[in-house]
Amino acid sequence: MENRKPIRLTMLVLLLGIMLTGYGGMCSKSKSHDTKNPTTSGSSVAQVAFVTDAGALQVVPLAGGTPTTLVDSGVVNCRITKDATEVVYKTDTNDLNVIPIGGGITTSLDTDVDWFEISANSAKVVYVPANGTDDLMVVPIGGGITTTLGTDISDFKISADSTKVFYVDNFDTVNDTGDLNVVPIGGGAPTLLAGDVYDFEISANSAKVVYIDNYNTVNLTGDLNVIPIGGGASTLLDTDVSWFQVSANSAKVVYMDNYDTVNFIGDLNVIPIGGGVATTLLTGVFDFGITDDSTKVLYAENYVPADNTCDVNVIPIGGGITTSLAADVYDMKLSADSSKMVYMDNYDAVNGTGDLNVITISTGITASLVADVAPYIFEISANSAKVVYFDNYDAVNFIGDLNVILITGGAPTLLSTDVTGMDDSGEDAFDLTSMMGKMMTGNYIKGNGTAGHKRKGKHSK
Repeated sequence: MENRKPIRLTMLVLLLGIMLTGYGGMCSKSKSHDTKNPTTSGSSVAQVAFVTDAGALQVVPLAGGTPTTLVDSGVVNCRITKDATEVVYKTDTNDLNVIPIGGGITTSLDTDVDWFEISANSAKVVYVPANGTDDLMVVPIGGGITTTLGTDISDFKISADSTKVFYVDNFDTVNDTGDLNVVPIGGGAPTLLAGDVYDFEISANSAKVVYIDNYNTVNLTGDLNVIPIGGGASTLLDTDVSWFQVSANSAKVVYMDNYDTVNFIGDLNVIPIGGGVATTLLTGVFDFGITDDSTKVLYAENYVPADNTCDVNVIPIGGGITTSLAADVYDMKLSADSSKMVYMDNYDAVNGTGDLNVITISTGITASLVADVAPYIFEISANSAKVVYFDNYDAVNFIGDLNVILITGGAPTLLSTDVTGMDDSGEDAFDLTSMMGKMMTGNYIKGNGTAGHKRKGKHSK
C-alpha cells in the first residue's frame, strides 16, 4: 500500500440527486484508490452509504436522518453504482455482494475477492480474486456467470464508456513495469498495447491511453507516450517524465519532468494529447492537479517536510499568471464546478486532525468551515454544495463521527457516529452516492524520507 502524500490534490467529488452522472462511490475502490468512505445515492433523496464500527452497512440521507441498515455485520467497504440503484460491498471473508440501495435481497457476485471496480454504466463489476492467481474477472452487476479477462495482472482500469478493460500483466517487481493490454469488458482476445509500462491513464472520451514506459526506478522518471485505445502506433510526448494527468476534456496532458528526488520537486509542463510542442508552466513544483473544467492547474510548492504542508496556487492550463490560494495546506479537494477549493490547515500530528476552510478561486475570499477534522477522508458533493467530513476521529481504529456542512459554512449536521473511515488496508470505507472524479496525480514522501509517486493496483508502493 502506498504512503499517503502530504497533499492529495484530489477531486473525489460526489454526485447528488436523481440519476446524476459520475464515478462510483468511495466505499470500495481499486487498490489504486481509497475505499472506506461514505457514498451517496442518486435516488430522489441523496444518501450516504457507510460501514459502522460493528461492520454493518448502512445508508442515511445526506440531509440527515435515521440510518437504514442494509447488512447487519461483516462488511469492510462498499461502493454505490453510478446509477445509484445498488450498493456493492465486500465482507470480512472477502465475499463480494450487491444489494439494492433501498434494501432487499443480497446477491453474491463471487467469493474470495481482493479488489474491484464497477463500470460507469453500472452493468458490470470487474475484480481480482484474493486467491493469489491475480486473474482479472468480470461479472454482471446482478450476478451470474463470471468471465476471465486476463491472468497474472497487477493493475486494471475500465474505460469511461464501459466497453473495455485495460490491465497490466507480466509485472516486473524490480523495474515496477509490465505489459499494458486491452480487452473487451465482456471478454475476448486481449490486445497488447505496450510493454515496459509503469503507469497509464485512459482519456475521458475513451479514445486514447497515455502511459509512461522505460521507467528508471532511481530517477523516478520515464518516457511519456500516447496510443489509440484499440492499439496502433504510439506517439512519444516527452522524456524524463515522473507523473502526469490527462485533462477531463481529453485535450491536454499535464506532467512533471526534471524531477529532483532530494527536494521532491520538478518542472510542470503541458502538451496536446496528440503530441506537439510542450509548454513549461512552472518550475519547482511539488504536486499538481487539473480542474474538472480543464481550464486550470492547481499546484503545490514550498513543501515543508516537518509539517507535511505546502502552499497551493493556481495557473491557467495554457500558462499565464499564477494566483496564490492558500499557505501551509495539509490536504485539499476541489469542487466539481471548479469554483471552490476546500482545504485543511493547522494540522495537529498528535491528534491527527486539522481545520477545514474554503476559498472561492475567482475572488480569493476564504471562510472557515469546521475545526478538528480528519484529513484525506473529507469530500465535496458533486453539486459543489456540501462537504462531508469526519470528526472525533480515532486514527488508530479508523472510527469517527460522520458529518455534513454547507460548503459556504453554517451549522453542521451529524449523519452518524462510530463510522469507519478506512479499512485495514488504508482504503476509504464510506461512499457518497455516485461519486465522480478521480485521484489526482501526486507526489508523496515514503516513510524512509525518499520520494515516490502515487501508484495503482496490486503492486502499489
